[in-house]
Amino acid sequence: MKKTAILMSFISFGISYSCAENSKSTANLNDMEQNCRYKLLFNALMTPDSLRTAEDKAILQKAEVLVYEGYMVENGRLERTFGKVDLRKRGILEVYYDAAQKDVDVLNNYLDTTSVFLRDQMLEAFMKSRKEYFAGKDSLQLE
Repeated sequence: MKKTAILMSFISFGISYSCAENSKSTANLNDMEQNCRYKLLFNALMTPDSLRTAEDKAILQKAEVLVYEGYMVENGRLERTFGKVDLRKRGILEVYYDAAQKDVDVLNNYLDTTSVFLRDQMLEAFMKSRKEYFAGKDSLQLE
């Protein structure tokens, strides 16, 4: 449950950023495609587990790979652990990578300007969720 909350928070930053950026510029096909893919991800997050389709589950699994395997905490900030080429090998579209990087930039700016207590709480929650993600992934591989 907490993993979903962390993932949802991460995506929410991106949606608000994406909407703000989109309203500043004229809509073109790339923006529309990116927003459509981003909305698919957001909708998958908002759908209750019991109602998720196979497509929703696949989107969320790729989002988890991107968030939990693609970023780690370093010096009080989220830092990338791999690039676009690595994501393509894992079947993750570049549009998600670009959106996630924008989200992380916004989040890092927030972490830089917030209190140490709040920053530490957010990063601890991310690290705990990341640890749970890898523990669950390891247990699935043992089955």
